[in-house]
Amino acid sequence: MGLVLKPETRVATIIFVSGADQDWLGYVSKQPGECWRLEYRFRYYVDDKSFDSDDRKSWYAFTAKSPTDGPEELTEALRALAGLCLARFRGDIWVLDINGNGDDAMRALDTMPWTASRVERVNAEPGELN
Repeated sequence: MGLVLKPETRVATIIFVSGADQDWLGYVSKQPGECWRLEYRFRYYVDDKSFDSDDRKSWYAFTAKSPTDGPEELTEALRALAGLCLARFRGDIWVLDINGNGDDAMRALDTMPWTASRVERVNAEPGELN
């Protein structure tokens, strides 16, 4: 699991909640021909690396029942989950209402102080960057 942003990816919302020694990231997205999905993860820090870290992550996902279902119910659930994490973590929250494609999401993410991103070539060998 993980947020895969291709130009054809549809993204409704991305939410990030910071906390002491942990964070939470959730989003609602859709790949072509598939149903909308709500995916989220908890991350527990063990080092300060953005990539190739030994941080522990726990992923969870929900999928809409039909490809014709919109993202609204999953986005509402995402916001509720983020609110619970914010109350527990007592950190900061960033809500990005994208309602666009993968490129729109990348532009929005690039403005966030908590984002570390890298571009990989599709079908690249493990560890080979574009």
